[in-house]
This record gives sequence, C-alpha cells and structure tokens, in this order.
Amino acid sequence: MSKQRLLVAGAFAATVGLVSVTPAFADAPQGFAGTLSGSYSSMNFSGSGSGGSANLWSGEGQAAFGLGMNNLAAEFDGGYHNLSSHGSNDSLDIWNLGGHLFWAPAEGRLGATLQYEGLNGADTHLTQYGAFGEYYLSNMVTLGLNGGGWSGSSDVFGTGGDGTYIGGGGSVYLMPDLALTGQITYFGDSGAHLTNYSATGEWLVSEDTPISVYGGYTYSDISNVGGHLNQWVIGVKFYTDGNGTALVDKHRNGALDNLVRPSLLTGQ
Repeated sequence: MSKQRLLVAGAFAATVGLVSVTPAFADAPQGFAGTLSGSYSSMNFSGSGSGGSANLWSGEGQAAFGLGMNNLAAEFDGGYHNLSSHGSNDSLDIWNLGGHLFWAPAEGRLGATLQYEGLNGADTHLTQYGAFGEYYLSNMVTLGLNGGGWSGSSDVFGTGGDGTYIGGGGSVYLMPDLALTGQITYFGDSGAHLTNYSATGEWLVSEDTPISVYGGYTYSDISNVGGHLNQWVIGVKFYTDGNGTALVDKHRNGALDNLVRPSLLTGQ
C-alpha cells in the first residue's frame, strides 16, 4: 500500500477510535442550524530571496440540519474569498463549495466530507475528500481529527496535482461563550508539503444576540519554495439557530467548523 493510502487509512481509523470512547454532551442539529460569517486576513510571505504581502476578504455560509434518524445530519457550505497583493491591482477570486454527512451521538461526531475550491485567474481547481471526527472530552474540551486526499486540475504545489492531508487539534472553552482553538494541518504530495499551525479565539458577545467575534493567527511552512506565510485574521459570525444557547452548544449542536474541515487554498 502506498504511503498516501496508509496516511488516509490511518487518519480514518483514528477518527473512528476517537469518537468511540465515552462522555456525553451533544446531539445532531435539531432542524436547521446555520452560520454566516465575514472576515479579513492580512498575509505576509517570506522565503528564498522574495517576499510579499496580501489581503484576503472572505464571506462564508453554512447550513446544517438533522436527518431525523439515528443522529444523522448533513451540511452544505459555500464561500467567496478575494485575495489581492499589496501595492498592485492583481487579485484572485477563490470559491469553495462543500457537502458533509455525519453521525452525531452524544459523545462527538464522525463523518465524511467533500469540498471543492477554485481560483479564478490562476486556473486552479481543487477537490478535497476525507473523514473527520470530534470527541467531547468534557464540557470544556473538544478534540478533533481529520484526514483524506485532494486532487487538483493544475500544479498546486509546483510538483504534482494530487496528495493527502491530515490534521488535528482541540478547542478549550474558558467560559461557555469563549473558545480557544489550536490545530495543525499537513497537506502533501509526492514532492512538497504545506503545514499550517494555527490558533484562534471566538467570543459569543451575548447569548441573547447570536453574533460572535473571532480572531487568530496561522503560520504556514511551505517546503518547495523554502519559505513561510504569516496570516492574521479577524471576523464576525452570525448563528441562525436562535438565541439563548451558549457558544459551546452552538459548536456541538450546529454547523461544523475548521477543526474538522480545513482549507488548503485559504488556510482557514
């Protein structure tokens, strides 16, 4: 079996084991649970005698809903991102669409994901497919794993058109309405790799006002260009599942987050 297949198989087995342990604390979405978010990222690249900076503006939406049987749920999401370099008029439009099917018992979530991303102006199209799992270690801690493969219609890394990804991390709820999340995600093909190290925080302003603010930092190591990318992000998110629930409940009973569905092209 190839190294790529071993990587994907190992990630899937790990997610199955992760959610098969115990404690309690969630359910599949009851009816419709969605999010709408907007964010701004400042990006700075350094490496191999060259560098540069860019802005990334993003708008995204998610729609999750229970299927009414055996704690099964589904989600559809999509987004638009505009990447522009500082000091020039050059820009790229990035579009993403995704579909996810998952099982949500009280202890966590386990599912499969399929995502598409495309860059207008760069002739790059990317499809990600894989598995993910979350385990609710306690009322205050969520652990997550994800892994799978990707296939691109152009040379995404400069060395090949397909590869694998694997990632993991955790969220700690310092308060029911304040979450800190850290994660590591690796994307690789036969000759190069991209590794993202990220930390984010999200605060639900009020349980009577389903709007949160978030911010974070991602450090990306890019092997084939011998450099790295620093990305700072701030954003606002609106939850459509109604008022009166804490942020931890919205995370565990609503739409999926980037802990289990990472993006190769936007780093978010």
